[in-house]
Amino acid sequence: MKKIWLAIKGRFDALLVSPHLPVILALLSIFLTLPSLWVGLQFDDYLLEQSVIESPDTAINDMFIFMEGDTKQAEKYMDVGIYPWFTLPEGKNAFWRPLSALTHRLDFTFLPARPAIMHAENILWFALSILLVSLFYREILPVPVAGLAALLFTVDDAHGYAVGWISNRNGLMSFAFGILSLWLYHRYATRKKINLLFLSTASFALALFSAEAGIAIFGYLAAYVLVFWGVSTRAWLTLLPHGLIFSIWAYFYRLGDFGGWGTSYIDPVHEPISFLRAAIERIPVQSLALFFHPPAEFYPFVTDAGLKALWVGTGIGLLVYLGLNVYPLIRQDKNLQFLSAGAGLSLLLNSSSLPANRLLFFAGFGGFAILSSFLLNEKPGWVKRPLWVVHLFMAALLLPVTSLSPKLFGNIEHAALNAPIKPTVIILSAPSAFHADFFSLLRARDGANVPERVWYLGAGLSPMKVERTGENTLVIHALDGYISGFDAVFRGADHPIEAGEIIDLSGLKITVQNLTRDGRPSTVSFNFAEALSSKKYQWLIWHENRFVEWQVPAVGEAIEIQ
Repeated sequence: MKKIWLAIKGRFDALLVSPHLPVILALLSIFLTLPSLWVGLQFDDYLLEQSVIESPDTAINDMFIFMEGDTKQAEKYMDVGIYPWFTLPEGKNAFWRPLSALTHRLDFTFLPARPAIMHAENILWFALSILLVSLFYREILPVPVAGLAALLFTVDDAHGYAVGWISNRNGLMSFAFGILSLWLYHRYATRKKINLLFLSTASFALALFSAEAGIAIFGYLAAYVLVFWGVSTRAWLTLLPHGLIFSIWAYFYRLGDFGGWGTSYIDPVHEPISFLRAAIERIPVQSLALFFHPPAEFYPFVTDAGLKALWVGTGIGLLVYLGLNVYPLIRQDKNLQFLSAGAGLSLLLNSSSLPANRLLFFAGFGGFAILSSFLLNEKPGWVKRPLWVVHLFMAALLLPVTSLSPKLFGNIEHAALNAPIKPTVIILSAPSAFHADFFSLLRARDGANVPERVWYLGAGLSPMKVERTGENTLVIHALDGYISGFDAVFRGADHPIEAGEIIDLSGLKITVQNLTRDGRPSTVSFNFAEALSSKKYQWLIWHENRFVEWQVPAVGEAIEIQ
């Protein structure tokens, strides 16, 4: 057995130093994410398609505008159910991603019924990223460490959702161009060829115009200069072209009134206190997902204060433990110093959004270099074996699954098309508000009848007690409260609904009666313009991945929905 183990280890060690490893890993990334070819369109993909169909001339600029911050428009959308009732009307989720939007416009113009090809594009962007990361690692890290870091980055299952969701191509493109920019800057710094500096600047521009996430690479660039050249004015001037590109991008970004406000997307410029408060909570969650595996996407669904504190505390504790163990390695290696600083800044920037594994590309670039240095270091450590298991074996097995996960978590088209409808569809329960938001869009897309409005009364995954207190009135007691999970994209925690607040829609008056301990609605009264038994109302609940009819209880009766 020992001989077999030594033979396997010898082959593995040889693989890590093989000059062909970057190409091998690029091909491996394609193979492991092939299941995403069968994901189809999910969630925001339908909105991208709609923007191209309805406004092809402005789609490149407007494609990623989900909430404009226009109160009147938001209230109109709340009336018909495009936004849920708890939406912050002045909230904004508007992003400028013209380069990635251009690829979607071409897709939906020339390949409108070929989502598999769109997914193949995502896979190729991922493979390109893997190739660039692998080659760059080889220039800045010892060969075995570079090989292991590239391998762990390749098989990291956190990347699966990003690859499998067409709408997330902006992140893949931004990362690929960002790493290329950093690599070219490193080559400029070591070879002093001015053309490499300008190529790095051009790549940085492509990263920014693909997605605002590209800002993270400027953090790596600044860390590089600080670590290798300190406060040298001449050295910092080499970043002037990148700074100019950033200034131009920022000017047009603000000119177009893009950004996030009042929702789970927090603009650090407009809401600095909210951003810092969120960062304290979100950085440990993201770090835990990066190094120790629990998916960051699960955290927003946690409503128990004790469990949230345990999650964040565990993240802080394990970060401290890992930090104490890798500090001696980082202290001796300037490349690890700049990579760790860049990873930290990336995690900070990620705090502007809800925690999600798909955001960990930039942080993972530095993170896996540090992790690999730790794993290959001769100093023993009890945590090394579980880290090997998690990042090499479990990750490789899970990556194909996570690349398919947008379909597993989405796939609401069939449910929407097969649901019974009346002029007003009332969805009492569904996994998220998005299941109601896309209801009419999906039916219209397929040529099916569309209801006049779709009202979502559910509270995500929370168990509910539904009580009929009058002929026209339902009172819903949500055990875990409203606005949890990704429903928070419609209203951020720093913009709560107050107890006693009334939301008036056309034909529906909503009153928030009680709040959870963390300030979210828990008991809500829904008073309809007509009796609940009106023939205009179609009541639906989510059951076994489909919408089924729900029988309205009698006055005074209460029903529990799990």
